[in-house]
Amino acid sequence: MTIIDTSRSTVGCVDCLKDAGVTTVFRYYARETRLPEKRLTRDEAERLIAAGIAIGAIFQNAGDSAACFSAEHGAADAGSARDYAASVIGQPAGSAIWFAVDYDAGDGDIAARIVPHFRAIGRELTIGGASYRVGVYGTGRVCAAVAAAGLADFTWLSNRPGDGPFADWTLRQEAPAALCGLPVDGNKARQGIVEFGAFAGLDDPGQTRL
Repeated sequence: MTIIDTSRSTVGCVDCLKDAGVTTVFRYYARETRLPEKRLTRDEAERLIAAGIAIGAIFQNAGDSAACFSAEHGAADAGSARDYAASVIGQPAGSAIWFAVDYDAGDGDIAARIVPHFRAIGRELTIGGASYRVGVYGTGRVCAAVAAAGLADFTWLSNRPGDGPFADWTLRQEAPAALCGLPVDGNKARQGIVEFGAFAGLDDPGQTRL
């Protein structure tokens, strides 16, 4: 199993990724970004699925400072992610949307900002009934706190320096690399884990039951 994440469109290299043994590609949703190709498109999703490559969805605007996180931001991010997943991509209900905390947050930020952020995400993603599961991407300290609060189904340990110890991860990010002309990060699933909320099929956009 080869799991990668990339902020670049894979449209031009799906066959290369398949030949390289990639089984899952994590791609992004975002409300705001300076890199338009960071966002997964329906066309790209269809190409990946047709090639037999599963998709993992991760939401990130900047996510690189405390100012990006609060209950208000969490609700807005989750609403945007939910609507984009269902209405644009056709991501099936019951799969996961991961949310990124892309900085080394201290205990104060985690308690005051990040935990309320994820609590709001959980509320927003359950509006209307059964919907998407929640994953958290971040340092060991962030993953441990969000998981301990019962606010994430999956945890993705970042490769950031200074990471706190955390053994109960679902995925662990490895060193950046290049593959098929793309900047990518490799990722490893913890031993025995085969399910982490990726999806291998698509619904018609707007038809996903939320």
